[in-house]
Amino acid sequence: MFSLNGKTALITGSGRGIGLAIAEAMAHQGANIFLSDINSSVVERAAGELAEQYPNVAVRGLTFDVTDKAQIESAMQTIRDAGNGLQILVNNAGINLREPVADMDDALWQKMLDTNLTSVFRVSRAAFPMLKEKGGKVINLCSLMSEIARPTVSPYASTKGAVRQFTRALATEWAEHNIQVNGIAPGFIATDMNIPLMEDKELNDYIMRHTPAKRWGKPSEVASVAAFLASSKRIKRGAICRGHGPHVGGGLHAALELERGHARARHRGEVLDDAVVVRAQGTLARNRLQAHARLAHEVKRQTARLGAQPAVGRAPLTQEAREHAHPRVAGANCPVREHLEL
Repeated sequence: MFSLNGKTALITGSGRGIGLAIAEAMAHQGANIFLSDINSSVVERAAGELAEQYPNVAVRGLTFDVTDKAQIESAMQTIRDAGNGLQILVNNAGINLREPVADMDDALWQKMLDTNLTSVFRVSRAAFPMLKEKGGKVINLCSLMSEIARPTVSPYASTKGAVRQFTRALATEWAEHNIQVNGIAPGFIATDMNIPLMEDKELNDYIMRHTPAKRWGKPSEVASVAAFLASSKRIKRGAICRGHGPHVGGGLHAALELERGHARARHRGEVLDDAVVVRAQGTLARNRLQAHARLAHEVKRQTARLGAQPAVGRAPLTQEAREHAHPRVAGANCPVREHLEL
């Protein structure tokens, strides 16, 4: 079992839905909770109910707009004044305003950017001084739409795709401060925000047809992943879970990948059964990891032989070292090039 005893977590957009479920899961594991929402009555009610359910942890509600820099700073000061700092940040706040691009005005597009993407940047930046004090965890809510898309959700898919890449970049940037940054990509989850989708028979039928679990996901299932990623066993120097984006969607993403495999096979005039596609995808991923590991080992061996170490702060490799190293190292497509500073 993992524990969050003694940790303090801020979950944005946690007055209801997935955010509140994440707060409940973390409180269950012993974390002190700061809920937040733009609606004061919503967050106060949620905080009261959560405090009653978990009397052994501290629960407070914060009312602030994640798109307002001054309000974000004020909220961080409140957390700082509470005295325990901040070890876990969950950037969950988000909206989905559906509109065809041809009918969309600039204001809607900008609102989506500010709420779903810029807020993640601003809240993370404001939380950084506290997170780096003892090492911490940032969990960003991405989406299945980070990788796929459907009509009328172009701003949502764009912002969530950007959050996915921001998560990866931030993971590399903050790793030296013992801050692990990860993302979670929920699929179709039964929340208030998704009621219009659940009532759309055509879309619901499509989801049921392509989701192996044959149902909508539950907020608690996303919350359990968030609680694991935030667990104290992960918040320690050297923890390696960084930049990941696990999918929580009843297998829909895997099913769509399987469908793509069949489509590629049909394009080649082949017919594959599901087991072949799954096995091929697994083998490809395993071979890629093994190849990267072998390459990294060879680079270390060659550079050590030449008296050069591929570490931050070291002098760059000489041309001689480049020529004697593994031939793929000098290529622009080298999988480990960014880590070696060649």
